[in-house]
Amino acid sequence: MTQSSVIGVDLGSTNVKALLVGARGHIVARAAVPCPVSRDPAGRVTQAPALWLDALEAVVAQLRAAAGSLEPVVALALSCQADTLVACDATGRELAPAISWMDQRAHAESRRLERLRPDWRALTGKPMSPYSPLAKILWLRAHEPDLAAQTRRWCQPADYLAAALTGQWVSDLNSASFSHGFSLERGDWDPALLAELDLEGTLAPLRPSGQVLAPLRDAWRRRLGLPAQTQFVLGGHDQACASLGIQPPGADELDLSAGTAWVLFRPVSSRSAGASENLVIYRHAVPDRWALLAAFPGGGVLEAFLDVLGVSRAEAFGPPGGGLLATLAADDLRDDLIVLPFLLGASSLDADASARAAILGLRSHHRPRNLIAGLMRAVAFETRRYYELFQLPGDPPRRIKMMGGASRGPLWPQLIADACNTTVVVLDEPDASALGAAFLAGCGASLWSWDGLPAYPHGIPVSPDPARTEAAARAFADYRDALGADRLRRARESPVPSAT
Repeated sequence: MTQSSVIGVDLGSTNVKALLVGARGHIVARAAVPCPVSRDPAGRVTQAPALWLDALEAVVAQLRAAAGSLEPVVALALSCQADTLVACDATGRELAPAISWMDQRAHAESRRLERLRPDWRALTGKPMSPYSPLAKILWLRAHEPDLAAQTRRWCQPADYLAAALTGQWVSDLNSASFSHGFSLERGDWDPALLAELDLEGTLAPLRPSGQVLAPLRDAWRRRLGLPAQTQFVLGGHDQACASLGIQPPGADELDLSAGTAWVLFRPVSSRSAGASENLVIYRHAVPDRWALLAAFPGGGVLEAFLDVLGVSRAEAFGPPGGGLLATLAADDLRDDLIVLPFLLGASSLDADASARAAILGLRSHHRPRNLIAGLMRAVAFETRRYYELFQLPGDPPRRIKMMGGASRGPLWPQLIADACNTTVVVLDEPDASALGAAFLAGCGASLWSWDGLPAYPHGIPVSPDPARTEAAARAFADYRDALGADRLRRARESPVPSAT
C-alpha cells in the first residue's frame, strides 16, 4: 500500500516553493515558481493576492508531474510571509493589491502609533515600525478612505489563503502573534487595542499552528488535483517554519534565513527570556515555545542597489556558479568603501524609515563591482549588529545555521563568518520553510508526533578566516562610526513626510 505523504508550501516574498514529503520524511518532489512584487518610486511595494493562488496551483501541478500522483497526500500546510496586509470584503475577496511587508509608506502612521502607546514591545512583543499592518491600516484610512470603508476583514496572507482554500476565516497563532494587534499576556488579539483603533471583528479568530482546520473546498481540491482525504492544516510564519525545518522543536540554535529578507531567529523556552528591546518576541509554530527574531531586507537591499547601478539580475547572478557576484575577489571585498545599506529604510534594530543609503570614500577608480562588494560587506556588518543582540546572559558565542538564496555559494557564508567571527553552518536543504510547513501538516494529520519528527538536514561548517576576521573587525568599527554620524545628521533634519 502506498504510504501517506504531505505537502508543505512556502509563500515567500517573491517566490512560492513546495515540497512533497513522504511518511519517512524523505522529499519525494520539490517545486518553485516566481511570484513578483510591484514597486513604485514612492517606496510602495504591492502584490496581487491572486498571484499567490495561481502560484500555489502551479507548484502543486509541478509536484504532481514529478511524483506521478498525489493520491497519498493526506494534508497540506502553508508557510507564509507576515506583516503583508490584504484589505478584503466580508466574503474574503480582496479589494486591492496586498501591501507587502517591505512597503515603507506608513512611517508617519507608525509615529502616530508610537505616541498612542510607548510600550509596544512589552504589550505585543514588537517595537512599532512602518512595516506594521496597523500602520498600513491607518495609512489606508487616511489616503484611501473609500477602500478602508469597504473593508470588512483585514487579513495577512495566512488567513487570506486559509479562507480561500477552505472557506474558514482563521489565522494561525504563530503568524498572528507576529503582528502588533496580539497581546502577549492574553495569547489572543488585544481587545482594548482593537476597540481603540476601531478594528473589532475585522481580524481573524486564532488557532494554534499544526491543527487541522478543514478539508479543502471541492473546487480547490479538484483544481489542485488532490484526493478527497486531504486536510488543510494551519501552518505558520515563514521564519518559524524554516526553524522547524532545520532543528528539532526543543532546540535553540540561531538561524539565519538569507533571502529577500535576512532574518535571524532563535527559539526560546519562554517569553521572559532576557533579550534586547530591539528583538521581536512572539509565539513559535511549535507548541509551548517562543521565538526571538530580528529582520532587515538584506537581499531586497541588494536587488534595489543593482537597480540603482543599472546592473541586471542576469549580469549579477548569471547561471549557477556564474555572474558578477560569483566572480568578486577577496580584494573587492576588502575595499576602502563604506556603504550604509538603507535604500529601503532601516528596520528592526533602528526602526527608522527615514534612514537613507550612503557611500563613503567613493573615488574615480571605483566601479560597480566595488560598490556591490561594499554593499555586500555592509549587509554582513548589519548581520553582526543583529547577531550581537542574540547573546543572552550566560550564553556562549553561538554558531549560525544559514539557509536561503545567499547560502548557495561560498561568498556570503564566508563574509558572515568573518564579520561575526563565528562558524556558519550552511544547510543542504534549500527549502527549509516549506519543509517546516510539511512537518506541521504531518503533525496535524497524525503522521508524526512533535517528538518523533523525521531526520533533519545536514550542514557544512564555514569557519572564520583569522586574517580576514581581523580586517573585518577594523572595518566594522569604521562602519559603526559612520552609522553614528548618520544618525546625528538625521536627528538634525525634519521628519520625512508620509508617502502619498
